[in-house]
Amino acid sequence: MMGGSGWGPSYKRELKAVLRDFLDGYVSLETAANEYGVVVNPEIFEIDRHKTQLKRGALRESGPR
Repeated sequence: MMGGSGWGPSYKRELKAVLRDFLDGYVSLETAANEYGVVVNPEIFEIDRHKTQLKRGALRESGPR
């Protein structure tokens, strides 16, 4: 399932909203990380805040998505 376009960069989406979409099966771990910059620990199903901060920084530097 693909999402629709929204306003602003996808990596600015609320962390908990991306986690909820992952838990509900709407996005994969890869999509959460690569499109939204949210790194989820697959063993405990929680956001890895340090890795997420790094990932979002990299997405910011690469330009708009």
